[in-house]
Amino acid sequence: TREQLHRNLNQTLAAHQNRLTRFHPALVEMIDSGMLREVADEKDKALKLKATRLGRIAVRQMLTPSTVLLLTKWLTDDAGRELTLFDILVLATLTDDCQPLLPVDFEELEGLAERLANESSTLLSGSNQDVVERLRCGGRRCLAVLKTALVARDWTRTGDAEGTAEEHGCYPFEVRRLAESLER
Repeated sequence: TREQLHRNLNQTLAAHQNRLTRFHPALVEMIDSGMLREVADEKDKALKLKATRLGRIAVRQMLTPSTVLLLTKWLTDDAGRELTLFDILVLATLTDDCQPLLPVDFEELEGLAERLANESSTLLSGSNQDVVERLRCGGRRCLAVLKTALVARDWTRTGDAEGTAEEHGCYPFEVRRLAESLER
């Protein structure tokens, strides 16, 4: 139950060191994302927390509730049927669990725009404002998400981390780490 969870967390080292963060928002997020559900217990009528199939997968893959919530929102919606591979890579790089996010230099903007124009995408259709609202990111983070998705897309085409890194001005270990992160 929520009470049992609260009692157990208050007995942890983090609680004794006054470093325990509020867990209620995370619990609500896990329920909203479908990782947990509350079911009534027949015996004592208390609401018990039960992990769902999605919750067990998320824990096994070490995904945050925000990642599960974002991906579930996009991939289970009717709009999810229209997503291209590049769109799915953009969504995956948009999550908090995607590492590393590759920054964009000012000199890269023109080339980035050309590459994006050559990718088939439903997420990137419309005006810049539409895209920012749809992705709920802006500025440097949004540019980094798009560049990282392009790097991932190029890697899926070639499987060559060194060549992809050279083409995008990053390191091969970053491409390999990104591929591992996106695989999760």
